Amino acid sequence: MEQTKIKLIMVANQGKKKEVEKRKFIFGKYKENGKRLMFSEELLNCLEIDDEVQIGFLEDNILVVGAEINSSEPKLKLHKMGNKKVIYFKEIVEMIAEKQGISFENRTTHTWYEPTIETYEDKLIALFKPEVEKRCR
Repeated sequence: MEQTKIKLIMVANQGKKKEVEKRKFIFGKYKENGKRLMFSEELLNCLEIDDEVQIGFLEDNILVVGAEINSSEPKLKLHKMGNKKVIYFKEIVEMIAEKQGISFENRTTHTWYEPTIETYEDKLIALFKPEVEKRCR
């Protein structure tokens, strides 16, 4: 991957503390539990991510996830939820929705199914381009 600078999401703190197997990454807003990002076990294993992650943007709307994108910046702590891990962070969910043009008007979640895995500064990262969810009618 061309060594373009990835803009990390900056965080001061993390605030408050049934899926299909093919889903790689999902996020949404939930009335009971707040807004969160959920990562599949498959994606975390592929990126060699354990308990912390960094999230940023490339070209302003391509979401980037990695174990360590920039070693001098803070990481987000992942919380275990079944065989997935989550980040509860309202501001990040809202920022991703805004940058990728995702609306929660008629739904509570958004799922990416086809991330691109690349190498950035000798580390694996996942790129999530804006996707249009497939819906049955």
